[in-house]
Amino acid sequence: FRPAQIDACGNFNNIAFGQDYHHPRMRLPGSGGIPDVTPILSDICLYVPRHSRVTFVEKVDFISGMGYHPARKYGKGPGFLVSDLGQFDFANERMRLVSHHPGVTVERIQARTGFTLEVAPDVHDTPLPTEEELYLLREEIDPLGIRNLESMSGSPRRELLQTIIAQESQT
Repeated sequence: FRPAQIDACGNFNNIAFGQDYHHPRMRLPGSGGIPDVTPILSDICLYVPRHSRVTFVEKVDFISGMGYHPARKYGKGPGFLVSDLGQFDFANERMRLVSHHPGVTVERIQARTGFTLEVAPDVHDTPLPTEEELYLLREEIDPLGIRNLESMSGSPRRELLQTIIAQESQT
């Protein structure tokens, strides 16, 4: 899942920004079944393409995805989160930095996180992908480059979308 907001316990929000549901600051895409599955699943994987204090918050405005919450009766909650700055687990039911991507410091990640981040004692650089992993990603898993849309905007994004649509219509 890709949360718009997430707290330290892995509860996440894809409903709206703001405290008033009927008059939100911004309406988000919605939960799309997330509330049905997250209370019973274990080891949910999450990804955030832009790590910021807007996304990593002390308290989410609404809970669409249940993390480690007192109301949880089944499942374990999130297991792993990847952002553009690092990788995190949920040891002790709280988000914990386990690796930072090359060139990124723990201090930079903490500065872009809206709560006190736990850091694993053996925190390290995230290993770079192997040539085989890159090949699989580029040629087998995502040959159209859909993953690149996450970090694009404006005319480059529109051009890639047009290319993807044209390539898909040929298959």
